[in-house]
Amino acid sequence: MPCSACIKTHAHALKSHPDSTGPVPDCSFDDPHEVAEGPKAKIQKLEDKIARLEALLNNTDSKDSEKILRSPSTLAEPSPPSEAEGRPGSAKSTSSPLFSPHPPTISAPTDFTSPSNLGGSHAPSVADLLACLDNTPMPAPVNNILGWQTTTAEALGSMPSPMLQMTDPTWPVNLPAPELLYHLIETFFTCVPHANRVLHRPTFMASLILPPMSTGFPHPALLHAICAMASLYTPVITDRPDLEPCEGHAAAVFYTAVIGKMKNLPPPSPGKVDILDEQHISFGLRHAKLGKEHFDIAVQCGSCLLELLQAMIILTWFHYSTGRSVDVWIDVGMAHRVVTPLGLNTSQGWTPVSRLPPSMLCLNTSPKSHTEAELMRNLFWLTYVNERLYTAGTVWPFDMADEDISQMMPANLSDFISGQEVPIYDRQRPSSHKMLTIHPSSATDSFTLYIKASIILSKVKTFNIRFRTKYNDMCDGLIDPRETTEFQQIDSLITAFKLSIPKEFKHPVTEEGKVDPVLYLAHTLPHVASIILHDPHADVGSPNCISSEKILLAARAILDLIYKISATSYDLILMDHVVSFCWFVCGVALIRFLKSSIVAGNEMETSRLNAEIEIVRFMSTHLGERTLIGLRQIKLLEDTYDKEIGQLYNGEFMATAGGITVSASLQEVNQEPSYTTIF
Repeated sequence: MPCSACIKTHAHALKSHPDSTGPVPDCSFDDPHEVAEGPKAKIQKLEDKIARLEALLNNTDSKDSEKILRSPSTLAEPSPPSEAEGRPGSAKSTSSPLFSPHPPTISAPTDFTSPSNLGGSHAPSVADLLACLDNTPMPAPVNNILGWQTTTAEALGSMPSPMLQMTDPTWPVNLPAPELLYHLIETFFTCVPHANRVLHRPTFMASLILPPMSTGFPHPALLHAICAMASLYTPVITDRPDLEPCEGHAAAVFYTAVIGKMKNLPPPSPGKVDILDEQHISFGLRHAKLGKEHFDIAVQCGSCLLELLQAMIILTWFHYSTGRSVDVWIDVGMAHRVVTPLGLNTSQGWTPVSRLPPSMLCLNTSPKSHTEAELMRNLFWLTYVNERLYTAGTVWPFDMADEDISQMMPANLSDFISGQEVPIYDRQRPSSHKMLTIHPSSATDSFTLYIKASIILSKVKTFNIRFRTKYNDMCDGLIDPRETTEFQQIDSLITAFKLSIPKEFKHPVTEEGKVDPVLYLAHTLPHVASIILHDPHADVGSPNCISSEKILLAARAILDLIYKISATSYDLILMDHVVSFCWFVCGVALIRFLKSSIVAGNEMETSRLNAEIEIVRFMSTHLGERTLIGLRQIKLLEDTYDKEIGQLYNGEFMATAGGITVSASLQEVNQEPSYTTIF
């Protein structure tokens, strides 16, 4: 029997062309011998087919489970992995049925814990991701020294599911097993101050559900960088880097075996590890190296450039925290090499004047969503801040001048995480009028204030670097920098910024003991900028020196912030580790005034300054117990104190400073100390 469509077509053809149309419809769709079925019959037929497929699938799953249970490796007790098998990222790393043909259903959590006390998030948590592995309950969490819950290495390694004994051939070879990887990712988002800026957490956590071979799965360079950074915070990773630079020569902070051989320098002393020795490389350093290797390969192909930039930013944090100054300098430069061709330093309508098509002005394509657009802004400003802060102790020029930047300020963190679109018509740029002293409520939070404080520090360093180039030829080198209009504008800008901070952001440490690590630095950096601006020109000890007075006021303002955070139980490891440099600058400034008070014989002021220096030393030592950069800064501070105050000279001057007997020559005491440091 012909179908209804063919019957209608045949009837129309008979009316239009009766001579050429046959008497019977020629159906090309249905089988003429097939009996027509009603809707109920078709539904029943489909249900029967589904039932047969389910039975076949269950039969297959039961056979696979029986094979697994009969395997000797799953019947035996879990044994400690060998050196080759237990190494994270080795070929024996275990996988999971997370990437099974049946994608898991994840319920989005309504809240997550972070140092910044962020609001709700739609990102799947680690517990949700592990729930995708099987129905085995998570091991009992334990409280670690940070005060948040984590999972011990023994618990992670003793999950009894037989499915976890299977090796997924698609899982990247050098990555940790999924359980440890998810734990490190959770640690990263919980502990690192800017983790929720460098990554959009909901999007990133959702991408982890994809199979490793999927193009949407995170790039290995990014995952290795996260593993490296998170290893500094979690007690699960015990082989933390505890390296110390070799002493005795100018290149101490850059020392490696290679440099030693090239310069004929002495080898590292006993008990100190060569940082190029592969046998002693820690978990974090190993993953940092792997992340850099993946970056070098992928960047030449020009693929996944945003993910590679994210990886490089995180690697910069890790290398700074572990005191690897050369790597920091290379990472900062490499990040700028990615930012510039992507055009992230510019925004729409502010591109260079050129007849070239937009595709040739930058390599980046238009963002797919407003969330991705905000992520790009975050990545640029994180790259900018890294260079401005991590190289503040040098006099080396920046890779990108402030005048070349037209990118707008990022959105508030809560809006970024929730994916809410924020208008851009009132966003500020570095060239905006009074950008550093006017703070729109719709686009102001701790991070934007932190960026503005970094811009102020950038202006100070740029002035110091370019001053002689600008003025010496005109004035024969006799002009006082403090008399220039540029110096006075920067000096007044520092004061104006401190006074303009909105009321809701006035207190980085609340009365309840809560600490905002990003806002803390936004308050500290202007004082550091003031010290660096006035330090070369101060005549410490002179009652009429304004620069000397401003340095002391700035140092004691930093000291007040130290007092506030020391009164809490906040773990300093959760701070942005560049705070160690800020405390170091404060300590060296106080040492300078201590020398002056010793010369003047002012015992009361000498005692007070020694007590203040001891507070800075105590806080830096506390941070140095957990980070190598903190250890390096406290060592430099102690060396400066010993050199300027504590050394014995063939001199005529004796003084007692806060219980410390000091012997020094007047000529030596009158020499000004410097706070030169490498990052």
